Amino acid sequence: MPDDPAFRLCRALADRRAVVEQAMALAAFLSGCAMWWLSPLHEPEPFVGIVIVVGAFVLAIVLMMTWSKRDEATTRTDDLILSGFSTEVDDTPIQRAVSHRLIAIEKPRSRRRLATDLRWRLKLAGGTVRPSAGYLRASVLPPLCPSERRVLLEEKALLLAMINRVEEAPVEPQALVILWRVVTTPATLDRQGDHSAGEELQRRLYSASKLIASDDLLRATARAEEGLAAPR
Repeated sequence: MPDDPAFRLCRALADRRAVVEQAMALAAFLSGCAMWWLSPLHEPEPFVGIVIVVGAFVLAIVLMMTWSKRDEATTRTDDLILSGFSTEVDDTPIQRAVSHRLIAIEKPRSRRRLATDLRWRLKLAGGTVRPSAGYLRASVLPPLCPSERRVLLEEKALLLAMINRVEEAPVEPQALVILWRVVTTPATLDRQGDHSAGEELQRRLYSASKLIASDDLLRATARAEEGLAAPR
């Protein structure tokens, strides 16, 4: 049961809801303290100021935890989408999370952002990045390990075809999730992990190209797979 994507998403949503409720309760408490401290009816008591300062620090930590739980819930939602689950209704928390995620990644603006990030991925892999407005945003993307750079350069034509297709029209949601993970998944630093990271990236690119189901992409994928299967 713990390995079930729906179970993991349900637990992540519950954790996120609990942290959000804690943040709201703490914010309400601090607001009350601030109102008391600013009230003209009473002299400001020293301990109230201390409570506000300490509470603000704790609130900042809780907000960071909220952001972390939000990212975890998004990851678990993507896992469920990759398993084949899809819905347009939001009767349950799981359905609501998947439905909202599907709407978000299928928006034209989101697809254009994905295409831009993938192009920057290629530029970073090829070492052709120059100072520009988009470089600052690209510089915070997870670093590429050597095997990932090699795979991106080898599959450049395939990736560019997918980028153009994603920009032009909606595609299979599972393909969008896979391509987002190409952008956001950090590299593995050890040597053995470096090799496996390259293999995983190549597998993701092939899987995404087949899901997009473009004839040109399928032919490119088939040629690439024939090249891998050919004796060396």
